Amino acid sequence: MRLRKRNLAAPVALATLALVGCGSGSDNNSQANSQPVKAGETQNSRIIVDGTEIQKTVYRVYSVADEQGSLSDVPLPNGTDEANRPHVLIAESHSQANVAPAAAAASAVRSAAYAAPAASTFIPTTVAEYKICYQEFWKGMQKHYPTKDKAFIAKRLNDFNMTIDDLCIKQASSKLTMDEYIEMFQVVLKYWPNDPLIEGKVARFFMNMNVTPGTFKQTLVSLNYTWEDFARRLSNDKNGTVGFANNYELSDLALEPFLRNYMTQQQPGPVIAMIQNKIQAITSAMAETLSPSLLMAAKPNLQLAQASSVTPYTDGAKAIVDAAEKIWDLGKKIWTFIDPGKPELDAEKLAATGASMSNKIVAASVPEPGSYEYAKSSQSKTVTFLGDSWRGVAYKVDMVLNADYAATNPNVGGQWVPNFGVVVKSAQIERGYSVKGDAKVSNVVNRGSLADPVPEAQIDLTLTATNWTVNQQTFSVLVNGVTGASVKN
Repeated sequence: MRLRKRNLAAPVALATLALVGCGSGSDNNSQANSQPVKAGETQNSRIIVDGTEIQKTVYRVYSVADEQGSLSDVPLPNGTDEANRPHVLIAESHSQANVAPAAAAASAVRSAAYAAPAASTFIPTTVAEYKICYQEFWKGMQKHYPTKDKAFIAKRLNDFNMTIDDLCIKQASSKLTMDEYIEMFQVVLKYWPNDPLIEGKVARFFMNMNVTPGTFKQTLVSLNYTWEDFARRLSNDKNGTVGFANNYELSDLALEPFLRNYMTQQQPGPVIAMIQNKIQAITSAMAETLSPSLLMAAKPNLQLAQASSVTPYTDGAKAIVDAAEKIWDLGKKIWTFIDPGKPELDAEKLAATGASMSNKIVAASVPEPGSYEYAKSSQSKTVTFLGDSWRGVAYKVDMVLNADYAATNPNVGGQWVPNFGVVVKSAQIERGYSVKGDAKVSNVVNRGSLADPVPEAQIDLTLTATNWTVNQQTFSVLVNGVTGASVKN
């Protein structure tokens, strides 16, 4: 078996968890209840591993004081007046176990950006800078909603699945102005009018691709397309934003040729896109090096190949590409282990079902998990995502990574992972909160040799909690062909 010459790949795999607090929780976290949130309060997001706190982010509550988006952390004397104000969050501190506070804060800022920004890009880091940024956001939104009130415009930030600091960092590193950044989301809203989560999906879309919105839009312009052209095309694609990001990562193409293929025809699979790109490169090379008579003789066949879906020779080409280019089959690139369309799955039912959908990392030449033997079972430490304040726990979700590992097949070398998945052990979701989890395979490396591969995948678990505002937490777990499931140190 010929193997990939490089031992680092970057596929993207996503899992989705969606929980809605209902019935079993108290109502003490809603702004509409008898103890509404107030400016100046703090809320915490914690990550706990087997009882030990690993990460903690403290958010400060701010009220929107006027129609210009001015923020205040001082509550109004009259409680009813305060309750009637919209409220937003700004991250105040971020700490990690065994990491100095300053380094942890810098790490949090870096991780929030879409990609490494240019050296001249100004990234806000202070509350004063975040307040100025939020007023720019407010002005931009008022251009689209001149008659809407404070509560509506404040909610638009929630639609992006962002806190204020998150918005300001992502916009600053996006290579777009604030107006351009807002317009991008407004276009998305136009083509997905019935999907209340679409703007959050698009925000993660660029994170998953590790491409800034500005770079993406500039690439579209170079191909004579607009962002609206792309949004219209994507809205008719059943694979959606996550499917596009996955196919891009797996295609081994640069952004420009992948977008060209995507916008000019039905979206090809990764292998077909690679073949089409090589055909285009060969055509250009022949145009430069062949005599006119030879080029005329070859050109009809090349034109036919470019215009078709290359199905006549896809099977043979795919076999060659798989053998020469690919060490492993990552299995499902996207899977859902709690159906977000079934909010009746409350905390008690969730804990009882332990719902999970499996994935795999096996040899590309033997893709069936049932073809492997002598697998061992493993389970990571329990990872807990917890949100709380002085009022008590708002949400708490315990999950583990289960993995069968060290599996072998007599026809290939290496130790493989024929089955792994995220399992929710328990969940406590207070009424008014909804919690969504994404799992992204951000990196796969070969810890063994080319002859005897040992795949290792890093899986980033991100929990997004939504009520009157939104915050996110991320933690990484690992699955390895020799050691099984574990948390990342």
